[in-house]
Amino acid sequence: MKIWFAANISKKSHGGVARSMRELARYLQNHGHDVTIVYRSPYINANYLLFALQVGVRLLIRSACAPDYVIARSTDGLACAVICRIFKLKTRIVLHNHGWEEHVYEYEKRLPNSIVTNPTTWKAKLVRFNLLRSTLKISDICMSGTIDEIRWLRLKYPQYKKKYACVPNGVSTQASAYWHRQPEKPLSFLCIGPPTWKKNIAYAIALFSAIYNRNPQARIYLIGTGVEDIHVLFSLAGLPHNSLIHVSRENPDTMSKWYTTCPNLLACSRYEGGHSFAILEALSYAMMVFASPIPSNKEIINNGHNGYLLSCTNAHTDAQMILTALADSSCADKIRHHAYQSSIRHAWPRQAKRLEKIL
Repeated sequence: MKIWFAANISKKSHGGVARSMRELARYLQNHGHDVTIVYRSPYINANYLLFALQVGVRLLIRSACAPDYVIARSTDGLACAVICRIFKLKTRIVLHNHGWEEHVYEYEKRLPNSIVTNPTTWKAKLVRFNLLRSTLKISDICMSGTIDEIRWLRLKYPQYKKKYACVPNGVSTQASAYWHRQPEKPLSFLCIGPPTWKKNIAYAIALFSAIYNRNPQARIYLIGTGVEDIHVLFSLAGLPHNSLIHVSRENPDTMSKWYTTCPNLLACSRYEGGHSFAILEALSYAMMVFASPIPSNKEIINNGHNGYLLSCTNAHTDAQMILTALADSSCADKIRHHAYQSSIRHAWPRQAKRLEKIL
């Protein structure tokens, strides 16, 4: 098959969308498929409508040797879908859903305005939501990253229920269960992501503060925040600066140094459009994962088996649960072993094989 992946992102991007496209493309190429990734041109405005038009024009120009599939993020494949209908091209369009915007907005509306970073604009509600619905209507497949997203779509748009398919994020598995083999495990916690309302880093810091008050040996590593000075958050929490190691930017290819530094992960997100890369990678290193009880996390974490689900409503209760779980070394070792085993079931080849089967 000839397949295009398309997303309005930079070729240099290391975000979740880029990582997902590249890993799926690598597997399909290794299985003999002709795969191209279409990124945003550095010479064209980043507007999503212009990008959709750019990909559509590219498809029209190459219609004589058009791909069998265009797998495009969100509305990025809208122009392609329109062109395929007008010119009766055989190319099929896959809407790659990395978090349905209307679904995200439902979560956003439940929160106080003071918490919401980068709120949904009236323009997005008026224009982008309608374009997304149009893309769903005229695309051939809607591929989501979680079962929860598909359930929501089936309830919201039951008329398209035959289009829905699930291809979760995957993980590059490690050769061995790193933290299961280490005799010494420091009381260090890894927390990954920017301080947005979705990632809920503020709660992770409050949770760590409650842990630190019980054990001043505890340390937290905040990685990939995108913020140059995050010490303000720690000042508000009343924590000393030596309890924090902060790295504002980190390439995913070099994250292993942090996964092998911290035996524990705090993942307090309010919303994830796909299975969390941080959680999947932490599992592959046999880290102890403490995650929020949101639907996408529940699809990965079996509470008390390969990790723990937090309440994310009471930092003191959650802190006590974490310290109690870590104090039982025998039980913790079993959970770390199960964590590593579960990461194998989420390996990229398995997820990419799902996509190949769907196509």
